[in-house]
Amino acid sequence: MAFEAIFQPLKFKNLTVKNRVFRSNVSGRFDNYDGSGNQARINWEVKFAKGGVGAIVSSFVPVLLRGRIVPNYAMIDNDRHIPFWRAVGKAVHEHDCRSFCSSAMPGGSGTSRAWKSRPA
Repeated sequence: MAFEAIFQPLKFKNLTVKNRVFRSNVSGRFDNYDGSGNQARINWEVKFAKGGVGAIVSSFVPVLLRGRIVPNYAMIDNDRHIPFWRAVGKAVHEHDCRSFCSSAMPGGSGTSRAWKSRPA
C-alpha cells in the first residue's frame, strides 16, 4: 500500500507518536470567557483521540491576556490554568494519543502596543 507509512510510529528524540495522523485545531471557542478551559474542550479532544489520531495540536493558547484576539479560548497566562491542560493531556493519553499545546502571542495585539509606546 502506498500510504502505509502514515500508520507507522513517528519517533522523535524523547517522544514516540503511535502514527503520523496529527489533528490540528483551527478554531476552538469552547472554553470560558475568562480563559479557563472546560469539559467541552476535553470532550472534543477525546473524540479525536478515540478515533485513532496519533497527536492533537491545540488551537492557539494565549500566553498573555493582551495576546488573546478573541474570547473563549483556554489560556496559559497563569499557573491556575495548568491543571486544565494536564487534564486535557491525561484524557487523550488514555487513548494512546499525544497532546501539544500551541502557545501563542499574536503579533498584532502585543507588538502594536509596544510600537506605539516608543518615544518619537
